Amino acid sequence: MLERQIETSHGWPLRITTSPNQRTLGNFKMQGGGAEMLRWATVQLCKVGIIPCMLIHDAILLEETDREKIEHAREIMLQTGRDLFNFEIGVDADQTLIGGARYCDKRPVAQKMWNTIMSTLEAIGALPKRA
Repeated sequence: MLERQIETSHGWPLRITTSPNQRTLGNFKMQGGGAEMLRWATVQLCKVGIIPCMLIHDAILLEETDREKIEHAREIMLQTGRDLFNFEIGVDADQTLIGGARYCDKRPVAQKMWNTIMSTLEAIGALPKRA
């Protein structure tokens, strides 16, 4: 607090104001550690030719059909926790999309947002009206 800065275990800084949010201070190192694992796992995946489509908060979206590559990606993500923090963080596949299916966030607020966006695009003529 005297230096008005804290850092994650890997050096990412947070500058502290004169009246910091206590929840931010309590969460910063945990959130920073999670972000570091995500960055590290992404780099390791790219090194072996498994290229992520995007990072989604605490997840990595892969477009991959090869089961061996999917399992290799899972192992890389598990190893990342062991390498950076000496313990394993669980890894699971949230959704496996087959046959042209699209990702669908299961949270009601996300579904409402998606429907609002799609309705707006239809209303301005950017998409055809749904039947």
